[in-house]
Amino acid sequence: MTTVVSEGVEIDHVSKHYAALPVLDDISLRIRAGEFVCVLGASGCGKSTLLRLIAGLDTDYTGEIRVAGDRVRDTSLQRGIVFQDHRLFPGSRQRRTCSPRCATRRCRSTKSAGRWPSTSR
Repeated sequence: MTTVVSEGVEIDHVSKHYAALPVLDDISLRIRAGEFVCVLGASGCGKSTLLRLIAGLDTDYTGEIRVAGDRVRDTSLQRGIVFQDHRLFPGSRQRRTCSPRCATRRCRSTKSAGRWPSTSR
């Protein structure tokens, strides 16, 4: 019997291959809302691949992934991922990398210097 977790993450029989190399093979997992879960494993075992699938960054897999009851088909503002490596946008300084929204809007106000841009419109 399958238990439906409507407010969490459901991973049902998910498999992912890169060419002929299997990375994830028939993974099933239930995470209830509010649970804290760590994904541990050796380098190359599929941890990042699984997180990318949950975030919707990669949709080429078999099985089913649901977040809050909705099937993951692509990216969503309801899900996110923090990458492992520190990266700067090419040719940018740290402040512009940390606040690309402000950089693209060409913020000129000195009052906003050092603060994150507002997400409200």
